[in-house]
Amino acid sequence: MMRIEAVLKKIKVELLEEKQRPTVGEFLQARVHEAVTVSADKMAQMGVMTTDERIALSSAVGGMLEAFRKAMQEKCAEAANSPIPEDAMDRLMGGSNG
Repeated sequence: MMRIEAVLKKIKVELLEEKQRPTVGEFLQARVHEAVTVSADKMAQMGVMTTDERIALSSAVGGMLEAFRKAMQEKCAEAANSPIPEDAMDRLMGGSNG
């Protein structure tokens, strides 16, 4: 029984260490989604749009992101499918500027 627990613990550690780096396309899609939803939230808070309008806009983002993903695959698939290097990911997320 102890051996099984040790193996499970080792597998868990290995899986955590092998975390998948996002691709350029995934990162850009996430940033586009973030920009639209954060902006819509701010506009709803300011009374520029209603909460129902903000929710409708947020649901429309999915279709837009799918079109964006397809366009990236057609126009720049190699870049879109490239994993972002860990050091670049740190900088993109506001870490070191090195």
